Amino acid sequence: MILIHTKYGRFTLKQAQSVQLDILVDLLNEAAAWIKTKGIDQWPSPMPAHWRDGIQHRLQNGRFFLLYDSQQTAVATIAIDWRSHYWPDDGQAGYVRRMAVCDALHGCGLGTAMLDWAKGFVEENGRVYLRLDCLASNSQLCHYYQAYGFQDCGLVEDRDYIGQKFQINLSQE
Repeated sequence: MILIHTKYGRFTLKQAQSVQLDILVDLLNEAAAWIKTKGIDQWPSPMPAHWRDGIQHRLQNGRFFLLYDSQQTAVATIAIDWRSHYWPDDGQAGYVRRMAVCDALHGCGLGTAMLDWAKGFVEENGRVYLRLDCLASNSQLCHYYQAYGFQDCGLVEDRDYIGQKFQINLSQE
């Protein structure tokens, strides 16, 4: 359990358990629906079955984390993977996946707080880079990651997905 303090209050980050699959799916569906209201088709909503299976797999391998408010309500999530098929398997990075914040707390700094935690977590696990990708056409999200300190690492194309790759070199922090 990790305590995270923001100007909006104190939150607790905990490793998610398999029994929390529905909570995670609900958070991710809520995020996907919110993104769609902005005209961005980042994630499908409702979530397809194969995505749910992938989330279940990450849960079983301890790679999903949930952020709870003071009432112990799950308000955000982040997953960390140790490899990505969009990057070379160099064993030097942790990859942010499926980061989402509930609608009511957008703009409250929870995404930044989870990225701060992810940098430390990845570094504690002997990795040098924190990496992620997002929909390249989501210019607002790309700008958010660049403003946070991620460096643009080019595009990735996978069927109908064109993603923007980003990384932070943790040894230069």
